[in-house]
Amino acid sequence: MNLLSMSIFNDAVKSLYERNYLLADSVVSKAKMASSLRNEITKLISKKADATQISSLRMIIESICRTIEYSSDIAEVF
Repeated sequence: MNLLSMSIFNDAVKSLYERNYLLADSVVSKAKMASSLRNEITKLISKKADATQISSLRMIIESICRTIEYSSDIAEVF
């Protein structure tokens, strides 16, 4: 998920600098897909991790997803 986040961010910045609307649309689509991926990962963590790990892992996932959401915002600027 971290690599996906970095890829989406890089594409968002690239779409902004190049004024590439198709790439910006792609970023928004990938961000939506990442949201469903986050839900699946959260379900898996809830089933397989113990209580002390769940909190830490969810914080990490939320931070990564926040980066994806910010990337989507960058792509939507223009």
